[in-house]
Parts: sequence; structure tokens; C-alpha cells
Amino acid sequence: MAAVPGTHDFADAQATSTEMNTFVRDPINFLLSPPIAALRQTVLQTITTATMTACLFDEEIIDSVDGHSTTVNTSRYTAVYAGWYQVAGGTGYAANVTNRRANRFAVNGTLVNGSGVYLPTTATSTCETPSRAFFVFLNVGDYVEFYIYQDSGGNLNTAVTTDQQCSFMIRWVSR
Repeated sequence: MAAVPGTHDFADAQATSTEMNTFVRDPINFLLSPPIAALRQTVLQTITTATMTACLFDEEIIDSVDGHSTTVNTSRYTAVYAGWYQVAGGTGYAANVTNRRANRFAVNGTLVNGSGVYLPTTATSTCETPSRAFFVFLNVGDYVEFYIYQDSGGNLNTAVTTDQQCSFMIRWVSR
């Protein structure tokens, strides 16, 4: 996997074009276009009551470094570069006004403390649950997931209409 480009101290002599490209151009280009992904769910997913479940994402709005697959482990965004990532998401559910809806983030399958949001349902036709924007540290090969939850007393489908789709955003911010 690739390493985050770093800067370099130059001697008094003029640097070669290779050194300038490697230690000046490449880090600047990386910072101008850091790894980002925006994922969404367009296929219904049934969520078992009272069970934190990794949300599946079958569509990519953008995935600048191929950290996500739409065919294998579709709940995961896998880090290509080590560093701090900002994550955020949202969940939409089919109509049901019983109990709570929630979401959290997980790194390598372990729920991240402090990342949870639990909300009561409302009397509207659907229930949408935003997440916190949160920072997680990922090493190369680590993965982050968006977990969702409902405790309506029965299975409940996610909503997949245009403005209610489950979504997950990931952005590299720092090493």
C-alpha cells in the first residue's frame, strides 16, 4: 500500500527534478486531493430488531483511492493511507414509529466509543438518523464501517429513496 508523501530537507545544491517531484509536487498534490469516499445504499437492507448491523453500500458517489468495493465487503471502507479520517453518515428507515433508531462507527469490526447516536422515532412516515461527524485513526489495511440499529420489535428495512438513502462519507484529514 502507498505511504502518505512526506516533505524533504534539501542540501544547498539544487535538487533534481525527481527529488522535487517526490518531495514537493507529490505531497502538495496529495493535500490538494486527499482520499475521500461518499457511499450510498440503493438496495433495501433488512435490519434485525435490537442488533447493531453493518450498513451495506452498493453505490459510490466518489471513491478517490478505491478504498471501497461494491461487490465484496460492501460495508467497509479500507484505508489505503494511514492517518486520521473524518467519517459521517445517515440512515433512513421504512415507516415505523416504535422505539429508537441509532448508528455508530466501527474500526475493524469493533464499535468506536463515543460515536453513537440514539434517537426516538417520530410520527412521520419514515425515520432518518444522522450520525456524529467523528475522527478515527486507520492504519493501512484497517477498515471503518457505519453500523445501524433499530429496536422496533421486529425486522425493519432501510429506506432507499433518493433523499432517505443510507449514506457514509469518509475523508482523510491528517497523518
